[in-house]
Amino acid sequence: MTDPVPYFEKIKQKLADENLKKEFLNFKRDVLFDFTDIGKQYTLRFANGNVEIIAGKFVKPQVEITTTTEVIAGIIDKKTNPVVAYVSRKIKVNGEMQDLLKLQKLM
Repeated sequence: MTDPVPYFEKIKQKLADENLKKEFLNFKRDVLFDFTDIGKQYTLRFANGNVEIIAGKFVKPQVEITTTTEVIAGIIDKKTNPVVAYVSRKIKVNGEMQDLLKLQKLM
């Protein structure tokens, strides 16, 4: 098991890049990560080019991602291909395709 919070912090750091931040200025979404291996949920709230990391679930997140901490760590560390993880059902995603493509830029 891996603590997912440091990996979420890496996503937050990527948004410090001005070009990437501009791309996310109008992206207002709650993204729920449901970690089956640790039984915890985290929501990343995107607004105004920033992201807030919140422990727990919001009522209606726009994007829901179900996976393990190891898989998300591998994706963010570029050791796991997100498409391969998705096809092999190591990660399940529910949300609009354009939101998922945008989020992929942060992974």
